[in-house]
Amino acid sequence: MTATVTVTASVTPSPEVSSVPSPPASASPTELPAPPPTSAPSVSVPGGRGIDDTVRGRIALRGADSITVTPASDQGMKALLVPYTVVLDAQGLICTEGKAPHNCSVEQLRKALGKGDVLLAEVTIKDGVAVQIQEIIQG
Repeated sequence: MTATVTVTASVTPSPEVSSVPSPPASASPTELPAPPPTSAPSVSVPGGRGIDDTVRGRIALRGADSITVTPASDQGMKALLVPYTVVLDAQGLICTEGKAPHNCSVEQLRKALGKGDVLLAEVTIKDGVAVQIQEIIQG
């Protein structure tokens, strides 16, 4: 014996759509403001975007919150020191806690530079901020 299935579909009439008056020909769509440019200056450093580079050279303290990195053949580059600047001291010249490379504080770096120590390091600079100082050696 075979089963038979019957499918019944019904269509209900749709309600009539009332006509919507079209806008007058003189009306224009509202213009959206242009998006801001993608190369907007950074707000992390006063004065806008700084250098994005990794520089190897002699570091010197400039005031309480910045350093200058001077490569052997170039003019010095200024970079801002911030509390989250990573300071990695491979040889234990400015801090000795933990295993090498020693993770030092910005304050320990300031103290070493303030004593007049000449240090050579690789400094990663983003938007004018020293984000990482590593491979510190005495120069």
